[in-house]
Amino acid sequence: MTPSTELSSEYLELVPRDKGLEADKVRQLAERGEPETYTGEALQHVGMPVGGLCCGTLYLSGDGRLWVWDIFNESKKGVFPEGTEYKGKHLAPMNGSAYVAPPKAKDRREIEQRFEISIKSSNGEWVRTLDADPETGFKEVSFTGQYPVGTVRYSDPDLPVVVELKAYSPFIPLNADDSSLPATVLQFSIENQSKNRLEVTLCGFLENAVMHLNEDGLVRRQMKTIVEDKLTYLHGTAEVELPAKPTGRPDIVFEDWSAQTYEASGWTVEGEAFGTGPIDQDEAPIHHGVMGGDNPRVLNTSATSPGTTMREHDLAHGKIRSRRFVIERPYINTWVSGGQYLGTLGVHVLVDGQVVRQITGVCNNRLLPRTIDVADFIGQEATLEIVDHEDRGWGWIGLGRIWFSDEMVDAERIESRGDYGNMGLALLGAPAEVQVEDASAEPGEKLVGSLGRKLSLEPGQSESVDFAVTWYFPNIPYLLDGKLRHYTRNFTDAHSVACYLAKHFERLSTQTLLWRDTWNDSTLPHWFLNRTFANLSLLATTTSHRFDDGRFWAWEGVGTCDGTCAHVWHYAQGLSRIFPEIERNHREHIDFDQAIQANGVIQNRSNFRNPRETGENQFCVDGQIGRILGAYREHQMSADTAFLPRVWPKVKLAIQFLISRDEQRNGILKGPMHNTLDADWYGVVPWFCGLYHAALKAGTVMAEEMEDPEFKKECEAILAVASETLDAKCWREEFGYYVQLPDPEHPGEVGVYDGCHIDQVFGESWLRQIGLQGAMTEDKVRSALRSLWEYNFTPDVGPYRAARTKGRWYATEGDAGMLMVTYPYGDNYEVAEGKGGTMGYFNECMSGFEHQVAGHMIWEGMVHEGLAVEHAIHQRYSAENRNPYNEIECSDHYARSMASYGAFIAACGYEHHNPKGHLGFAPRLSPENFRASFTAAEGWGTYAQRFENNTLSVSLKLNYGKLDLHTLSLEWPEQSMPASGLTLSLEGATVETAGRRIVIRFSEPVTFEAGVLWELSLSPEA
Repeated sequence: MTPSTELSSEYLELVPRDKGLEADKVRQLAERGEPETYTGEALQHVGMPVGGLCCGTLYLSGDGRLWVWDIFNESKKGVFPEGTEYKGKHLAPMNGSAYVAPPKAKDRREIEQRFEISIKSSNGEWVRTLDADPETGFKEVSFTGQYPVGTVRYSDPDLPVVVELKAYSPFIPLNADDSSLPATVLQFSIENQSKNRLEVTLCGFLENAVMHLNEDGLVRRQMKTIVEDKLTYLHGTAEVELPAKPTGRPDIVFEDWSAQTYEASGWTVEGEAFGTGPIDQDEAPIHHGVMGGDNPRVLNTSATSPGTTMREHDLAHGKIRSRRFVIERPYINTWVSGGQYLGTLGVHVLVDGQVVRQITGVCNNRLLPRTIDVADFIGQEATLEIVDHEDRGWGWIGLGRIWFSDEMVDAERIESRGDYGNMGLALLGAPAEVQVEDASAEPGEKLVGSLGRKLSLEPGQSESVDFAVTWYFPNIPYLLDGKLRHYTRNFTDAHSVACYLAKHFERLSTQTLLWRDTWNDSTLPHWFLNRTFANLSLLATTTSHRFDDGRFWAWEGVGTCDGTCAHVWHYAQGLSRIFPEIERNHREHIDFDQAIQANGVIQNRSNFRNPRETGENQFCVDGQIGRILGAYREHQMSADTAFLPRVWPKVKLAIQFLISRDEQRNGILKGPMHNTLDADWYGVVPWFCGLYHAALKAGTVMAEEMEDPEFKKECEAILAVASETLDAKCWREEFGYYVQLPDPEHPGEVGVYDGCHIDQVFGESWLRQIGLQGAMTEDKVRSALRSLWEYNFTPDVGPYRAARTKGRWYATEGDAGMLMVTYPYGDNYEVAEGKGGTMGYFNECMSGFEHQVAGHMIWEGMVHEGLAVEHAIHQRYSAENRNPYNEIECSDHYARSMASYGAFIAACGYEHHNPKGHLGFAPRLSPENFRASFTAAEGWGTYAQRFENNTLSVSLKLNYGKLDLHTLSLEWPEQSMPASGLTLSLEGATVETAGRRIVIRFSEPVTFEAGVLWELSLSPEA
């Protein structure tokens, strides 16, 4: 089908030319504004992650209570795995359930936790919970979120106090260890606003939830108060009451399950058949279980044939039930693998027809020994049921032999459970005046402890009380057996975490709040600062993990798509600038070590759950290129020059593989090219070719630094013709954007073809992020961005999605957003969809892609358009609508959303190359009066500039660490430089200019230390 050169009238009805960006709107987008504060029902949507990096997920709600509590190493497909109904269909987390039906804090309080204030004065007595509960809490509650700190303010016209809570986990850029504490700090400030003296008591309450996921009647929980210097700690632990030693009687195998069928052994089957087949019990493959005595057999409830994997299986529902038997031993032992859904999946023990005991898997592929305690039912008749009525992820169960015994098989494995560990509540500073006595609870009973402080407040006086919740749950059995969380390297339990926090509290608190203030001390709009930084919070969710060997591991989004997927994570720009050591470690030890193959292919999902050779050798073009570009970025963010030489041979190999796919050495890659839209693409694809050109560009500068002139020359030779060749093949002047050229040898394959694609010039955006000049044709790149604004951005996606129903719901009616692919010059959907089956992606609004484009627009001078795209995302994730800290794409807290930090870099015009001692700024927003934070490899602080009376005044203040400068680059705010040249108000430095770019070169390196303000000015020569 040949597209028209006239805009489709149908298209114009779906995506209006008028974007609603009138002058008033433009002004509002760019205004500084006020910090965003939420009240009322919006408080229920707030879920700010307030735990340490890679320590699980713990949310702060808008009224100050803690919720979600995903610190116990559960395996969840999203923070809210139950999903929801939307437009007549059940949506799982990967399809946007938490977007269309955002959960509320009041519905997710699994663990009892609260703070309570008691007030006494001559005018009366009051007791209130510190929350917005209409019965027991404060009448006026507000939340101001400036990640990593959430501030909650409590007031009530009936009360004589105002209370402010600051909640956070220590978060200090460039200090990953101190930012990775399994701890949440809760700092309360209480002010007496009355004319009377007040006696105030503030108490914190916390449930001991150790091993609450594996309650089997054997857990005895304890609370013990420990008083130390600067710390009172309520330590919650649990013990397992082990059974008496076995009598010596031999175990009795429940059934001889080597029989050919279940029925032959007295079992009955209800529902669809269960897959069976032989298996090696010691090396259980993915998604299988075993049944059997001496001849193990597969029992896989989610497969209709043996040997199928989860990606291939056909769901089967049903159950198998044993014959009746008399319980004669206290324990039923078995081996279990598979999912963790109580009630709908697992092994049930029935007495008198009622389920009295049940166990499930723990979302692990390997069989793990488990025990069912049936001592209370000895002498009674029972039956066993193996049940599968679950079709969500991990919706299968695998079983090994089942036998009765006097001994628990997993008694020695209790310490490997995910929720085995300890937790507690700390009161920092002087000893607590209020505390409970040491206590324990009988199995099955709830145990809640409390600590408190008493204060005497004179009129107008304010005092602070500092609490912290700490935890220690080291095992992650659903990821890697035997791997422990990173915090086990430094701590032995939750109490030791609290001790470290108390000892270093002044430094940790001061530096965290200093970063909060540094980030927000800016001329950039408050909403923009919030949106571009909020997604760093996903590092403090179960999307992200670090192990005790230092290895970083991540999903794409919570519980979905494993292996630190390269073609998703390379969009993320925030982690590398805030905690560069984590990205360096991943480049060196995963991407360019474990992941890279002998031919130069980087495995897209090399970082699998199980540390085994996967055999995967699939070339994912975008992910591979992103890792190459990331290697140069990580070099730039290194303290010295040691990193690049270590990875360069493998980086070069990865680039050489790309070149091998460019048969004519003209910048055009050949298919198949697998990518983040989950299909093999063929033909000439501007998206991939532009990224390839960016990789060659980075290759030339890395080769130069590594003194490899031959490879540099090879890359430059391809670049010399690359952009011209791509333009000739894919540029459509009448459209104003790049199109995909079909491959005649592979007709019918999925692709964008004549569509306007959101990532068509992504390679240029990447180059901007690492301070390199573009490789594609400059005017065409800008035209493509203008086309994306005109053809893909819509103030309301509703009409488009009503016409194009395929795709997931990350934007709904009334939401503004940028669509992935549109066809303004004719409907080529049937051609584009091809055989790939990924067409639904084209209709979606996915924030990570949008952030990338918004940042690129800002770089290229389309400042208001870029801000409008960012603001559309920000509005979609306003707390009036849903959780501001959970940008969703294929599950919650999606990694690609960290592309948002790239928009901040663009607004600053930031560039940095620490080994060369280079730092640069070229503000895109209000360059005449600009101030913003920056991070360098070894320090962070604030950069500011002011332009008035034809003079550019610059200041730089480091607030943390150090910075060595050889060169500082700036941009003259006016459209042309003074003809007379520039004078620098600084000795020992020279000024070089090229167009509007200014480079100040110091004769001797300048070292900046924290706390020193440094200033200079530039003005026209007399």
